[in-house]
Amino acid sequence: TAYAGAITISSTLQTTNSGNISMTSAGSSTFGNSATVTSAGTLSVNAGTISSTATLSAGGNATLVASADSSTVGLTSTTGNISVRAAGGDVTTGGTTSTSATGASILLKATGSVFVGSNAVTTQNGPITFWADYDNQTDGAIKVGTSGSVTSNGGAITFGGGNGATAADGYARTTAGIRVATSYTAVAIYGSVNSGAGAILIRGSDPALYGTSYSAACELMRSARVIATTGTITFECVVPSTQTNTSVNHWGFINGNDGTGTGANIQSTTGNISITGDTSASNYAARYAIGFYYGGMSSDSGTISLNPVGAS
Repeated sequence: TAYAGAITISSTLQTTNSGNISMTSAGSSTFGNSATVTSAGTLSVNAGTISSTATLSAGGNATLVASADSSTVGLTSTTGNISVRAAGGDVTTGGTTSTSATGASILLKATGSVFVGSNAVTTQNGPITFWADYDNQTDGAIKVGTSGSVTSNGGAITFGGGNGATAADGYARTTAGIRVATSYTAVAIYGSVNSGAGAILIRGSDPALYGTSYSAACELMRSARVIATTGTITFECVVPSTQTNTSVNHWGFINGNDGTGTGANIQSTTGNISITGDTSASNYAARYAIGFYYGGMSSDSGTISLNPVGAS
């Protein structure tokens, strides 16, 4: 169903017998639901801004497309993939985002940032992709909040960005207020990221912007956990040549410097762990490739590689 104005769902909307739900709000109009929307089949929502304060669920694929921001309090699918895209802003999860179908995927994609609050994003052996700054413009970060969790149960987990063919082709970019208001961070993890047998790839860049506190391409707070069993864990964190500021420190990768908790932890059983912090293209003072403060990393039998790359 297409509407010329805003769409507001204030009482339960539900289909049965594999019935689909499709709602389109023209132009910059808003979609909002304060009551549960349950589709027995697929669910599709297109609007200027999507602001959901009650659960959205589908029996099949669930697709949300906003021309500005998209925020959901809960989005679930029993048999299909989940895709949320913000073409002119941020994607924010305020509740559980999950699919229970084996191998089904979750994609959160924004021209701005991807924010996971104190809630879960979960697949069952399916890939999870957070794709920030997909228009490759000024900024667009990725944050997993305190008590937030990203769990794939064997699927690949990718945090990246840019306008390449996949999120793994580019980087999330440093953005203000991800850690504190006066700092810029590209990827900030306060909660947990757990892939099991799947590979974890995290890519962040500190290209140009800066505040009055240090900047970081990739940062794990003291409460963070990044865990795999047989899957590999890879961080690729860069300070490129476009970053010329020297008034604050600029980090490739930094672990356990901020936040609360006993210390950030990166661990695997047999999977390899690789951390690359690369500041070589930004040949200025106040550059640090890799830093560990509170916390550490371990693997039962996998290889651990620290790869600091600085200017020669």
